[in-house]
Amino acid sequence: MHQIGSALSLSILTAVAAAVSTGHEAADIAARSGAALTGSAVLLALLALAATLTLVVPTGTRPHERSL
Repeated sequence: MHQIGSALSLSILTAVAAAVSTGHEAADIAARSGAALTGSAVLLALLALAATLTLVVPTGTRPHERSL
């Protein structure tokens, strides 16, 4: 399932890159779709980092735990 989603996303990115590209050469389209994939990977990494920093709570700071 993951491979189907990746292939579908890559085909959509390639179609969008071909539509916006000034030159319709294969190298130009490949460069634009490669840049789009790199940008989406960076955004996904930033989202994962933000989620980790927000949701992971150190053990000593939970409100329901009291020191005896």
